[in-house]
Amino acid sequence: MITLTTIRVLTFSPTGTSQTIADGIVQELTSSLDMHIGQPTMAIEYIPLTTPKNIEGVAIPYSPNTLYICACPVYSGRIAPLAMERLKALNLQGIEDYTDNPTPVVPIVVYGNRAYDDALIELSDFFEAMDFIPIAGAAFIAEHSFSNESMPIAAHRPDQEDMNKIKHFAQGIAQQLLSATPLVSIASVLKGNRPYKTPSTSPALAPTVNHALCTECGACVEVCPSGAIKSPFEVDATTCIKCCACIKQCPEEARTLDTPVRKKLFDLCQVRQEPEIFLRPMI
Repeated sequence: MITLTTIRVLTFSPTGTSQTIADGIVQELTSSLDMHIGQPTMAIEYIPLTTPKNIEGVAIPYSPNTLYICACPVYSGRIAPLAMERLKALNLQGIEDYTDNPTPVVPIVVYGNRAYDDALIELSDFFEAMDFIPIAGAAFIAEHSFSNESMPIAAHRPDQEDMNKIKHFAQGIAQQLLSATPLVSIASVLKGNRPYKTPSTSPALAPTVNHALCTECGACVEVCPSGAIKSPFEVDATTCIKCCACIKQCPEEARTLDTPVRKKLFDLCQVRQEPEIFLRPMI
């Protein structure tokens, strides 16, 4: 059984769904481990990567006996570029010789019901290159950032069915951590391709503002991951990542994003996709 003192949770979650999934995993995982051990024993450290202020001045030293959980959204079949940029900026490092005391990580990708393509192996590869050992992995579904009332795409997900599978996944992770057998990498069984797919490109585009509705409260500025929103009426479309966090957080519903991609995704994503989880078979 591996001895853990800390669970460190890294999330890039503009609209909150990746965070919701990570929270569900952590809650069930700690509950399962505490039940076995008999008392709460682990510290939980949250490291949000979503906005520039979240990571300003953040330094993550190496710490033994730590489990990392990382949840990021999928953009065009790859990890969101800004999420990967911020992960790299953390200068994470596991243990080079992890046969004795590995630094385990659980990579999780979250997609809007189309496909996650190469995102999961991309995230796993990133951590392996930093000398971590991926002991489990998963792809979960959440409401697409382009979803709206007229064209819902995976609306209200993760739903209860998803949360039940999230609990099952967390219980599987706990079982591995409590096992007497050494931790092993599951990287070889994760789905995806190398080289990774080339993400599709799109013209610079950003949400527009209804001046009659906007009260200039500044909520959009606060939640913008890329800093593209300088003020409610000033947006740099070249740095907007089209996450629609500003739209979903606007209390006056003053922001909208008009894109033909929404209709294409709405038509393409009618069939419900289910989560895929990857755990080492327990003997």
